[in-house]
Amino acid sequence: MTKKSPYASTLAASAKRLAKAKPAKVYGILHEAFLVFVAAGHVAEATAIVRLIYGGKLPRPTEVVHALGTGPMDGFCAAAGLGDLTKGEPATEFLASAKTFAERLRVSEEVVRERLTDDAYTQFRKPKAKWTALEGRELYRKAQLLASSTSTEPEALAAFTKYMDAWCNDPEDRGAGYGQEIALVFDLALRHGARDRIAGWLPVLGSHLLDWEIHEALCLPVLAKAIAEGLLAPLVALPKDQAKTLCRAIAAAVPKASAAPAKAGKPARRTVSAEYSQFHVGHAESDPDEVFFQHKRESPQGFSLFATKVGIATPTDTAECVVTLAVARGEPKAKIEAAVQAVAFPFVVSGPLFVRSVTGGDDDEDDEVLIPNGRYNVLACFFPKRAAKEDAEVGLRAFDVTLDFYPPSALDAPKCIKLEHGKPPKKTFVQPGV
Repeated sequence: MTKKSPYASTLAASAKRLAKAKPAKVYGILHEAFLVFVAAGHVAEATAIVRLIYGGKLPRPTEVVHALGTGPMDGFCAAAGLGDLTKGEPATEFLASAKTFAERLRVSEEVVRERLTDDAYTQFRKPKAKWTALEGRELYRKAQLLASSTSTEPEALAAFTKYMDAWCNDPEDRGAGYGQEIALVFDLALRHGARDRIAGWLPVLGSHLLDWEIHEALCLPVLAKAIAEGLLAPLVALPKDQAKTLCRAIAAAVPKASAAPAKAGKPARRTVSAEYSQFHVGHAESDPDEVFFQHKRESPQGFSLFATKVGIATPTDTAECVVTLAVARGEPKAKIEAAVQAVAFPFVVSGPLFVRSVTGGDDDEDDEVLIPNGRYNVLACFFPKRAAKEDAEVGLRAFDVTLDFYPPSALDAPKCIKLEHGKPPKKTFVQPGV
């Protein structure tokens, strides 16, 4: 019986997520699966994922999922002899000037090499002693400096060999470079005929590269080729038969790109975190200088209103809100009576809306909500719901929140109608321009 790799669970989870994913989320999930197949040395499956992304059955990706953009995927495509499959999409700023596949590969490699040899400890004096007399962080810094010039790369490899051998005695330590030194050392060893040294380091320290620096490693041509040929495969331990099965499951789970778009006015539900007891609703573009809840009257009234966006305060100890936005139907009275908290505010819709948390990162935050353009008075009502177990155990709550968009004449706004605790203020404050 074939032993199941722990990474098989990661890929199986990707297939499940894809089955429920909206088109905008597909690229990020597929990119994660691609990295696992590459690290496992399964070129055919990694290639299948790349072709699935860029083969025309899905919309071209527009959201960057890593700071290096298409650099890692381009590096793999070059190592596997696939040519330019990504066409540089989604674009990143540092690759904007690169017009060809070869230029993108060169720029990505330059950016990564600069990062890997950049001294992150400039607050300390540069080590002046020879590397043979140094240890730990200072040895790492000296080796970095030596690796920044091709003429001293052999000496850098010797210094890094001392550093890596010492690190192997304490593998739980993150290392002075927090793992990024491994990509640099492996690349040096491969290019200077010392691959045999990697065999000793890989079982002990290779997980740092796999977990933290795989993107950077794929931007270094020689290292990318070695990874595609199976350099990291012993760490992933994903048998070929499992890889084939999981790749097929992922491909089958990808939602159809021709799925009907949301219609304007159709109720939309979004889940959002309630950090700092608030969440926000607004258009894609907003003034970064407009910060919610800075005026002393805004928090007590339950909302902070600008011309193109609104911050809505939640009851205390709220972990999460499930927000439903819709064009209003029926009278607001019954809903207000049932709610534990309710506020109303005027709002002009001029394009797609987004529901977002303070810090960002929720799964639904990039999913637009389509409300017909126009002027509205919006009623926001909070209703208690069962919180997730881990939230409830620490005393946090969850709420269903309805945002009903009424005609201006149907609702008095702006107004704090009802608070969970205390009396609503008689007067409300809105920012200039509303």
